[in-house]
Amino acid sequence: MLELLAGVGAPFADLHARLWETGAIPPRTLDLCRRRIATLLGRAVDGALPGPPPGVGATPGQIAALPAWPTAPAFSDDERAGLAFAEQYVLDPHGFSDADLAGMEARFGAPGVAALALAAAVFEATARFAAAEVA
Repeated sequence: MLELLAGVGAPFADLHARLWETGAIPPRTLDLCRRRIATLLGRAVDGALPGPPPGVGATPGQIAALPAWPTAPAFSDDERAGLAFAEQYVLDPHGFSDADLAGMEARFGAPGVAALALAAAVFEATARFAAAEVA
């Protein structure tokens, strides 16, 4: 779909690739968020744009446990916080409060929150672009 817009596809793919390199949020947490967002939107996880570099993404155990992420022991507290943010971003972005933001900043710092918000936006857009291509 992005190839239909001159000058957009390559920069978007570059932005997607750079998300894994910021260091503000661990690539594994970002990959979990990418996978959760795709699932929430009914899209295949792998496809249009690549995931993280090999060896730094979600583990097979985490991938299997992702539907039960709030209680599954496969996830760290930081990974759960990232997944909660990703889910909130997709399902009810207006429900994210100032207190939620303060908690995220205490956990990840302002650069981490910025990286997570940008990643969620890119992952959601990627999943929605994929849905539009199929329609």
